[in-house]
Amino acid sequence: MHIMSGPIVATIATMAGIPEELFRFSLKDLCRLCGVHERTVQRWRTGDTLPPPAAIILLRALESRDLGFFHPAWSDWVISRRGELCSPENWIATPGDVRAMQLKEAQVSALRREAFELRARIQDLEAGSGIEDQPLPTEWEFRTG
Repeated sequence: MHIMSGPIVATIATMAGIPEELFRFSLKDLCRLCGVHERTVQRWRTGDTLPPPAAIILLRALESRDLGFFHPAWSDWVISRRGELCSPENWIATPGDVRAMQLKEAQVSALRREAFELRARIQDLEAGSGIEDQPLPTEWEFRTG
């Protein structure tokens, strides 16, 4: 049995008491997302049975792509259709960017440590510690033969 989808079908389904979220995803996606068999989704779509409320909540969350559904700290963060993490300020990170964050933080930490050590060395040099006075060229002694 083939189920039609689209805005008209979703409107009719809503009027019949069938959640319209069931028509915004493909049959295969619904099966995968809700962990059910195709026949179960078909029964949901025809109104023979209703999906559990948790399934509708999950579909609404996935449709909005707002990660605040999972934790309030992630409110207004979304996953784009290309699979990118987008902040409320529209900063974008790919999965590779997220994986590389720990390495980048380690690199920044190492560079900060090196900069601190170099600043300390410059201060030591400017203060004259560790350097013996060198004679000026006019004070050089030349020996021959």
